[in-house]
Amino acid sequence: MQDLLRRMWPIAFDHYADGVHDALVDTLHIASLGTILAVAMALPIGVLAARNVVPFAPVNYLEAVWLQRW
Repeated sequence: MQDLLRRMWPIAFDHYADGVHDALVDTLHIASLGTILAVAMALPIGVLAARNVVPFAPVNYLEAVWLQRW
């Protein structure tokens, strides 16, 4: 543990340019895209399952059943 902490501090920025930045940007892009897709899929399902927004009972029932499957 002491060796790990000794190698972590102080930060060696000379290794940063070798590909850390590209991997970091790719990771942030993947995380952002995943979040956007999750919100885009969850909002319509949540609205259709809400009884106070969609008063049509069969739609609420189908969405509730579909949500319970997952």
